[in-house]
Amino acid sequence: MSWFSPWYSSPMFLVTGATGDIGSKVLRRLSEAGIRVRTLSRSPERGEALPHVEWTRADLAEPETLPAVFAGADRLFLLTGNVRSMTTLQKNAIDAAAAAGIEHVVKLWARGAQPGSKSANGRWHHEVETYLKDSGLR
Repeated sequence: MSWFSPWYSSPMFLVTGATGDIGSKVLRRLSEAGIRVRTLSRSPERGEALPHVEWTRADLAEPETLPAVFAGADRLFLLTGNVRSMTTLQKNAIDAAAAAGIEHVVKLWARGAQPGSKSANGRWHHEVETYLKDSGLR
């Protein structure tokens, strides 16, 4: 028995980064558990056809593309590449989640996520984690 309810009564998960290594694994597990999932992808044609999965085209760098994708989702699994624009991309996702009334956000954390981290990646993750905490989302 799955630890989630059947798809028809389950929350809708929105997964960003679903064509990447981690995102594709998250997507597969949710699909196998019968969870309804919507993806946000710049290239949905690269996505794997899975039960209960709806592929959508949007870009976190283009906030105007986000409301339609975020609408109706209850949970967000937030993944992006560790690129210089990561903070902007993830903040755009957090803003869209708040506007859409998403209840929970799962953000992939990075080791060393601190304000004074020697790693730019650690500083970026800390900045986004602080933004998420300040957003009021859980």
